[in-house]
Amino acid sequence: MAEKAQTTTPDPLPKSGKANQGTGDGDDKERKRREYGEAVKKRVAEECAALGKGGRDQHGAQVEAGGDSSPYFLDSDGYLCRMKSYRDAEIKIRLANFSARITEENHVDDGAERSIFYTIQGSIKGNHSLPAVEIPAAQFQGMSWPHKWGSRAVMEPGRTVADSVRHAIQTASPEAPVKIHFGHTGWRESNGAWAYLHAGGAVGANGVSVRLAPEYQRFRLPAVPEHEAEAIMTSLSFLDIGKREITLPLLTYTFLAPLTTILPTMPNFSLYLYGVSGSFKTTLAALALSHFGDFSSIDSLPNFSDTSGAIEKRAFRIKDALFLLDDFAPSHRKQDRERKEEVSQATIRAFANRTGRARLRSDTSEMPRIFPRGLLLVTGEEAPALQSTLARILLIELSRKDIDRERLTALQNKAHRLPHAMTSYLLFVRDNMTAIIRAFPERFRSLRSQATNDGYHGRLAEQTAFFIFALDLWVTWLTEKKIIAESDARERIAEAWGIFQPLSASQNRRIAGDDPIDGFFEILGSLVFTHRARLDPCHHEGAPVGAGDRIGFFDSERLYLQFNAAWNSAMTFLSKEGGHFPFSKSTFLYMLKQRGSIVLSRSGEATKPKTIDGESIRVLEIKEGVLINRVTSVISCDE
Repeated sequence: MAEKAQTTTPDPLPKSGKANQGTGDGDDKERKRREYGEAVKKRVAEECAALGKGGRDQHGAQVEAGGDSSPYFLDSDGYLCRMKSYRDAEIKIRLANFSARITEENHVDDGAERSIFYTIQGSIKGNHSLPAVEIPAAQFQGMSWPHKWGSRAVMEPGRTVADSVRHAIQTASPEAPVKIHFGHTGWRESNGAWAYLHAGGAVGANGVSVRLAPEYQRFRLPAVPEHEAEAIMTSLSFLDIGKREITLPLLTYTFLAPLTTILPTMPNFSLYLYGVSGSFKTTLAALALSHFGDFSSIDSLPNFSDTSGAIEKRAFRIKDALFLLDDFAPSHRKQDRERKEEVSQATIRAFANRTGRARLRSDTSEMPRIFPRGLLLVTGEEAPALQSTLARILLIELSRKDIDRERLTALQNKAHRLPHAMTSYLLFVRDNMTAIIRAFPERFRSLRSQATNDGYHGRLAEQTAFFIFALDLWVTWLTEKKIIAESDARERIAEAWGIFQPLSASQNRRIAGDDPIDGFFEILGSLVFTHRARLDPCHHEGAPVGAGDRIGFFDSERLYLQFNAAWNSAMTFLSKEGGHFPFSKSTFLYMLKQRGSIVLSRSGEATKPKTIDGESIRVLEIKEGVLINRVTSVISCDE
């Protein structure tokens, strides 16, 4: 029995049983148990004495002694162990064939919350080193992370083993250094001083650490601009690679991006480059993005295959910079098309409204809201289809003839100079930060008033105001750096007004053309014209128009829709065409009421009873002449 007690891993303790109590066999088992405990205690005492001397194991590695401060130690085989008291004995329990320490604790502040990560190093049996791994602190407690070391790192079975290994690692790491990092780009104020964060540190400050996801390591700027005048001239040459109606808005938007969060009101729109394949949309977007780092390619950047949640999280961390969402292209599968449209709508709205979704932690506490903090640049072969979304973008159309290929290639070859131009601009903004913030509200109101046109969507004047404000600042920087003269600066501002106002007019036409009310009545008109729906004259005053199921009535002044029938016909048509209507039936009725397009009942309801041929029929009475003509114009065609 004593021989068993001296083995490295004792046999499991014998179990006592009620059936043996009070018998000779029970007394004999109790005596053997005491002998076993004494033998184990003696063996453990010998091992602890050797460990207390700080000896080496059979591989020559230093053995860690638990001593009075820690109950953990490495035995002679290099196993992490602890002592367990059982009755009068101290039993050695093996925990794992590896030992580890936390060598670094990293805190990453993304502007909403601080995430903590542990860097852990270890060895197997005190001899074979394991590579350093980094894990979120929240995952450390569960001890599921040692799998990163592969199958060689083994924990013993048992409910409390993992918790003991976790405790052993923490107690062995009392002096792990704590390092603070920022987890976003853009402006950050500290002790009254402003600095612009990027993957390599900060423009305007030294000794700042920034940790970004691997795909955003390319957001990296020089600390100081090299060959400053040459770099600025390279950036300025962007205007000459194509039509000014394309290059001026895009370059101005690029220099508006660093102002996003420092302005009292953040820009509430996105820029959309729209054109057929081969029109250099992505190339132009990459060149604009190259002002913020090396973006000679856009691999691994967000696209329409990503989820809205992933895009939202990244858009929060890419602050005061361009956020490119590339290639909104047609899809053959209906599901893919709908998913892309959903991502497009959600992202454009999030950047315009600067709002984020509320989320709860597992303990039901509310997480900080995250929202986009840069400017969205989208490229696509399809344009957004929803009127409210069109009002939140400035859409710039490109064709294959709009870009000068030779000049484009020449600029691409010099793209490495663009980050130096941006660093120069950022230092200029930092030095004038207070003046920019103070001047913005009044200047913005003045520009918005100047850009307002009767009948235009209200957001369009704000878009122009943001562009001109950024352009004002941009030409001031160019003038200060003696790149252009003051007279040239005034000419560029005048040129910009001549470009942005027609762009606003064009965008307003798109918004009006995608009016859901107009679209609904155009569908009804098409159904009547193609004899897939029918309108009957009131009181037999004329002949029916169209064929098929009746959707309403008409007279010389009004259109009276049987709304449920008309709605179902329009929705069936859209479904067969692979489309969908963006609003519910109740919301559409509300829009008609708000527009003043219908005659309400005395009680204020959208539909009302009307007697036709002695029968009371509930109808939607349309009073807007334009809508009536869209449907009933087919009468003249039939006649």
